[in-house]
Amino acid sequence: MWEAGAIAGSGVMCAIGWYVQLVHYPTFHLIPADRWHKFHRDHASRTGIIVLPAMALELISAAMLMSNPGKGLAVALSWVALSSALFAIGWTFGVSSLLHQTLSKGYDEKTVQKLIVTNLPRTIAWTVHLIAAVAFTSLRG
Repeated sequence: MWEAGAIAGSGVMCAIGWYVQLVHYPTFHLIPADRWHKFHRDHASRTGIIVLPAMALELISAAMLMSNPGKGLAVALSWVALSSALFAIGWTFGVSSLLHQTLSKGYDEKTVQKLIVTNLPRTIAWTVHLIAAVAFTSLRG
C-alpha cells in the first residue's frame, strides 16, 4: 500500500516539478507588471491546493517504506526515497518559498531567474524519489 503512495506522491511532484521548471516559472517573465500581484497571489494559493497533499503523501509514504524495507537493495532504495523527499520538501520551504515571498512584493527579473535556477535541485530530487519508489516496488513485487 505505501509503495503505491510513494509512487503516486513522488510521481505527482516529479511531473509538477518538470512542468514548473520548463514551462511555468519561465512564463513569470511574461506577466504584465499591473497584473503581477494578483497573478502571484492566485498562483501561490492554487498551487498549494495541489502540491501540499502530494508532498504530504510523498513524505509519509517514504517514511513508511523505511518501517519495513526488506533487505539488500530495497533498504538502500528506501533510504534514497526518504532522503530525496526530505531534500525536496526542505528545499521547497527553505529556498523556493523565500523567493516566492520576495516575489509577492512585486516582480523582479533576477528573483524569477533565481527561482528557475533553484527549482532544478528539487525537481531532480523528486525525479530520484520516483525512480527509487518504482525500483523499490518492483523489488518487493
